[in-house]
Amino acid sequence: MDLSSFGVEVKKKHQEVQDENLNIDTEELRKTFAEEKTEHYLPWFLKYAISSFGDLDMTPELKKVVDFIENFKPGKALLLVGMPGCGKTTTVTTLAAHYDRELFELNASDARGKSVLNEQLGQGIKQHSLFAKKKLILVDEVDGISGTYDRGGMAELVSLIKTSKVPIIATANDKESEKIKALKKVATVLDFEQHSQSVLVNLGKKIFEGENITYKEEDLDAFIRVRSSSDIRGFINDLQASTVHSCFVPDENLEIRDYKRKIQQLLDSIYFSYPEDAYKKNFATDISLDELFLYLEENSAVAYRKEAFVAAYNDIAKADVFRGRILRWQYYRYLVYVNFYLTYALSSEKSEKNPPQRFALKKNNRILKKWIYANKVGALRARTRVEKEKGAESTALEKLAKKMGRSANRTRKEDIFYLSFIAKHDKAFVQSLSKTLVSGEKEQEALRISLDSL
Repeated sequence: MDLSSFGVEVKKKHQEVQDENLNIDTEELRKTFAEEKTEHYLPWFLKYAISSFGDLDMTPELKKVVDFIENFKPGKALLLVGMPGCGKTTTVTTLAAHYDRELFELNASDARGKSVLNEQLGQGIKQHSLFAKKKLILVDEVDGISGTYDRGGMAELVSLIKTSKVPIIATANDKESEKIKALKKVATVLDFEQHSQSVLVNLGKKIFEGENITYKEEDLDAFIRVRSSSDIRGFINDLQASTVHSCFVPDENLEIRDYKRKIQQLLDSIYFSYPEDAYKKNFATDISLDELFLYLEENSAVAYRKEAFVAAYNDIAKADVFRGRILRWQYYRYLVYVNFYLTYALSSEKSEKNPPQRFALKKNNRILKKWIYANKVGALRARTRVEKEKGAESTALEKLAKKMGRSANRTRKEDIFYLSFIAKHDKAFVQSLSKTLVSGEKEQEALRISLDSL
């Protein structure tokens, strides 16, 4: 529609630009981009990934893996443990290529039940390679074998290891997992988290020199010492994140990947630094509040003495009161008080005359103790209503509760614990208590055994 008659200015249409109208050789550009090395744009952890045996640092752990492959003895496997990214799988695949072995791998995405392992892994052990190569078997992330979906898988793996004439190497992320307890009995365990600082220093220097990055050796040493991570892949990413305009500039706010290291640093700031540092540190971390409570409960008794000891646990108790109010009433604005008492207030209790000395931090196992105690006291439980209606024989606990004028449940939850504590130091007390309060030889014996076992 022509709008010029209405006084509307009509703009001229822009002429489409064609390649032939430009003095640009597009074919030459395409050729140049195709020939240019794409490695320049790759993330560092891919660009400097280990690709050959020569790229590996000959650490004590690596020497043991090499010795296992070269001098393999049937009936024994190798178990590599360590957090993701520490080089377990990469080491095995690189060594398999170096020794020209056919690698048979089962990873976490595969079904690894008893029948599957027997069918796939068992056949892999018995059959010869198509190209007459020697074999190397890798079972990745064995701590991820599920008891439901992979039923019988761990037992079958242990059985195959005992009869295998082919080297079997397994990896696990959690070295304390109960799932690999049986596997440890038939395998040599190597901790891949024990990377020395020199390995990370050499890796950092190699990357900086390859990328023409300006850096100071003292900054690199401090960066590695503070982060103290065995996650090599994450370490390389952190190096790249700390590089600005071809200069290595460590960032104090860069998050630490190792969760245990985060806890270590926060507790160090609480016990051995200024209160304001501890308060700021807690806001810059993702440590679970329940986890922090357990660590502080366990370690404050070692860090503080006399009046400081009392004041420290008073601060923890106040924080716990506010945490209870949050759970009960959903008053999340009280979180600021919980954080204050657990960090600034607790850190302020340090004595200037007797400051805390360095000590090994431990995690509180109170929750585990309560679970164990509940299982042991379960034998002294009060009878259910159905059992009472059936006329089941009264338990020693009910008779004890009746003599004491207490309910059976309160006796089980509160009194038995203190009676058992006295019983450990006074055996005559147990004999006297069982004869005085409980009638019947069976009930007396049951009470004595229960008190001794708690």
